[in-house]
Amino acid sequence: MESAITDIVPEWALDLSALPGWFTETLTVPREEGFVAIDGVQMHYLHPESWTVLG
Repeated sequence: MESAITDIVPEWALDLSALPGWFTETLTVPREEGFVAIDGVQMHYLHPESWTVLG
C-alpha cells in the first residue's frame, strides 16, 4: 500500500498542508483504481478493497 503523500499529485494541491485531513486519510485505504465510460465520458473511480459486492 502506498502512503497518501505518494498518491497526491500537484493538480490536487501544490502545498500538501493545504489538503484536509479526511482527504489524505482516505488515500491511505487499500483500493482499486480505474476508469469506466458513462455516456461516452471517461470517469475515474477509486473503489475501496474493503467494500463487498452485494448479491
